[in-house]
Amino acid sequence: MIFTGKRDISSSNIIEEISEEIEYDDCTYPPSDDSFLGMSLILELARRHYEFSKVLDLCTGTGILALAAHRLLDPDLLVAVDVSPYAVQDARRNLPSEILVIRCNLAECIRGTWDLVIVNPPYLPYTDDVDNCEGFLVNTWRDTGVLRRACLQSANIADSVLFIYSSLSPFDVEECLSSRGFDIKLKLARGFFMEKIYAIYAERKFRET
Repeated sequence: MIFTGKRDISSSNIIEEISEEIEYDDCTYPPSDDSFLGMSLILELARRHYEFSKVLDLCTGTGILALAAHRLLDPDLLVAVDVSPYAVQDARRNLPSEILVIRCNLAECIRGTWDLVIVNPPYLPYTDDVDNCEGFLVNTWRDTGVLRRACLQSANIADSVLFIYSSLSPFDVEECLSSRGFDIKLKLARGFFMEKIYAIYAERKFRET
């Protein structure tokens, strides 16, 4: 696969440059270590000359991973999805107009097959009762089934998946993808005290017809 984008991916500050462009309000999960690890894996894919024509970003939040994919992978079509109206508003503000931003619960409104699906869902239990965002922060992070649904839905529509999760997550993402015909090709990890965050890139071995 040949990378056709014109962006200079050799810059050691490219992740910081993209991050500095992101704006968000109090009702959207801000870019954090998981976002930056996912951006590092996107950058690694670009440096290895991967090409993806159609890219879908689930749980886009501020849109930071969609922006990284746009800049570094240069797909023909990029769609960003989030269930929160606050996240959709922020993503539309942060992303160029050619990227379609949709309010949707994971991939429930998505059709067709995608070359790459990026997934950075809420992956840890949320216990704080304080939420001034119409319940979107509390309810999203309390949904312990979101990892399973995100894995199953992305596996159904993707030829490759970039998935971000925590060692403290209550669901085995790698086993889920493996059982659905995916091979883990790349894996990045970053440790923080008692937790490790992982970003994996997996490719489908075959697609049933």
